[in-house]
Amino acid sequence: MIERELFSVVQERLKENQYFLGKNSAKEIYLLTGKAFCGHCGTPMVSDGGNGRLGTTYHYYACKKMKKRCCDKKREDKERLERNVIEFLRDFLSESNNVEKAASDVLAYYEKRTSDDGLRSLEVRITKARQDVENWAEAFVNAKSQLLRDSIETKMQDLEMLLSDLLTQKSKLELERGYKLTKADIMDFVAELLKGNPADKEYQRKLINNLLSTVYVYDDCIIGYFNIKPTDGTKLQTADLTETNEAVEEVMCSNFIPTPSANSEKSEL
Repeated sequence: MIERELFSVVQERLKENQYFLGKNSAKEIYLLTGKAFCGHCGTPMVSDGGNGRLGTTYHYYACKKMKKRCCDKKREDKERLERNVIEFLRDFLSESNNVEKAASDVLAYYEKRTSDDGLRSLEVRITKARQDVENWAEAFVNAKSQLLRDSIETKMQDLEMLLSDLLTQKSKLELERGYKLTKADIMDFVAELLKGNPADKEYQRKLINNLLSTVYVYDDCIIGYFNIKPTDGTKLQTADLTETNEAVEEVMCSNFIPTPSANSEKSEL
């Protein structure tokens, strides 16, 4: 048995390795993977495609149930869907009121992250990880079988990975604490962000990863939810398909709506 924190760190590292392996070997990167869901049944949209009679390759997002003939959702052209999402994200950032909300959220997160409590918490976790490494090192020395030593060695490697990640987090946090972020800094950043090339894949990835929480894809529209937390400290919640369908009936499909919090009402952007 291993601690939940250690297990999570190792799993995240494995996911990163798997992702970059796929990135180097795959022909196409689907930027909305894990964020796009079918508006008909709520199932994740997955990569799909094929070759035409003339050898042309086509790339789509398809409802996972549709591929099993359990949903009537049409496939979505990959490039067109990603381009539409980018256009909506840029439109969101072009509205000063939206940028104000985003800036407030970033500042609140920054202040909480760089607080003394945050640094002390990291230092406590680092101390514990170091003690665990020492304890397992002693257990390795006293182990009487090779099988036990191999098991302990694996455990120590995982702990060293955790310790390395914690030390990296501490270094980054100390750098952040040395720089006082302001709303003007965020506004300048957004202004520069809007100057990016919407056709550039790296630019698209940055926008999608940082701003988009979830997007429900219908045959004739899309409804997206942003990564914007309530300023009153309530927990960010993701709307389900039923809530989204209700929103579709209330607003025009060409609009995005922000993720509603536990005590906030849906609002149209």
